[in-house]
Amino acid sequence: MIDRRYHDSTLVVCEQGESEIRKTLLRPVTLWDLIALYSLYAGTVLVVLLDWLGMYEFISMDVSKYTRAVLLAVFVFYVLLTGINLRSYGFRFGRVFTYLIFLCLIYSLMSEAIVENLYSSVRALFWLLGTVVAYRLFFSGLFTEQILRRMIIMTVIIATTFNILFVSSLDPYEHANASAYLLLLCIPLLLIVRRSILIYICIAIASIAIIITVKRGALVGLILSSLAYVLVYLKMNLRFRDFVRVLLAFVVLVCVLYYASLPRLDLIMKRFEDTSGSGRDILYTILINHYRNAEIKNQIFGFGINSVQEYTGWYYHGSGTSAFAHSDWLQFLHDFGVIGIIILTWFHLQFLALIFQHYKNNSPHAPPLLMGYVILFLVNIYSGQLMSPNAIYLGLLLAFSSQRMQVKRGQTSRLSKNKAKGNTPVPISQPTDV
Repeated sequence: MIDRRYHDSTLVVCEQGESEIRKTLLRPVTLWDLIALYSLYAGTVLVVLLDWLGMYEFISMDVSKYTRAVLLAVFVFYVLLTGINLRSYGFRFGRVFTYLIFLCLIYSLMSEAIVENLYSSVRALFWLLGTVVAYRLFFSGLFTEQILRRMIIMTVIIATTFNILFVSSLDPYEHANASAYLLLLCIPLLLIVRRSILIYICIAIASIAIIITVKRGALVGLILSSLAYVLVYLKMNLRFRDFVRVLLAFVVLVCVLYYASLPRLDLIMKRFEDTSGSGRDILYTILINHYRNAEIKNQIFGFGINSVQEYTGWYYHGSGTSAFAHSDWLQFLHDFGVIGIIILTWFHLQFLALIFQHYKNNSPHAPPLLMGYVILFLVNIYSGQLMSPNAIYLGLLLAFSSQRMQVKRGQTSRLSKNKAKGNTPVPISQPTDV
């Protein structure tokens, strides 16, 4: 059965990085802690709103760009303030994040278009450093599960509202900018926090908004990740009552989504009948051939950051820049070569190891984590989100679940030490019902 203690917000000291964590938990809250918290909490949601207002031309798109720049500056300063080592406080993704940041910055500075490529790197740094900040704020106790819950609910409401208005006002084939993937990344977060009627409503409206965008990749991600969540949840909850409850919820959600898709069912069918992947077959072929026929140094180190956009600009138009790879694997392969593939594989392995740890410890976070991984796995194949600032919502999932696993490891370590000394084990935190 699932261990309900994971929902307890009590913070404990873990063996890994014990002195750093103890120092963080005992030091007084500073002004910069609060600035970092509200930058992450309110600022990230604000950027979602500003993006949509800019898309409707109520404001300039530069407003959201400058807002992100300010938030990134806060994240950078907070990381410098709390420890430049991203692995501090036992953050399992710290090392791979460090290598990815280093790779983006070095390649940008060594390129001919330094300013343009640094801008692309900054977009990735926003979610990478934002994830580190979130993890440390979770450990400090300032960024609580309740705040995370409010943050995701507000994001879903804003994104869903504008998404529906945007889709209903345009030709169905012009929905490329609809935020289907943003909403898709929010669903595992909705499932990892405490449940309520409002949470289930948010899951339903987010799913409906994804369907009406008629984005095949998001639809496939929603279906397969939901199936993975249900299967793992049922395996971890063998009680008949839980089985019936999840089955009924799944049936209700399927019925709601089916009726929501009826007005666009013909369009959805046509989209899935298109086997070219909106030109991805040609794009993937030319990129693979270009890499395969390249010199060995380019196969190892790649062609440089944003090289896909430069190559497709030359291939399709003779100059300038054009489409990105629409696949994180191909983008990393072409830009960074074998080195990029190693880092991306490393990231996936760390994610899978985190899921396994939660599953092994009967954590209720295992099913939402697997759902998040399935989304990441699919999106990495046929889309490109890892260099997008919206990946911060994936980062929040990683930060929250990583911190909770550190708490669990700390509890296990303390109880083991007490037992070894012959002391009566004293629970560090009491189980809480959900």
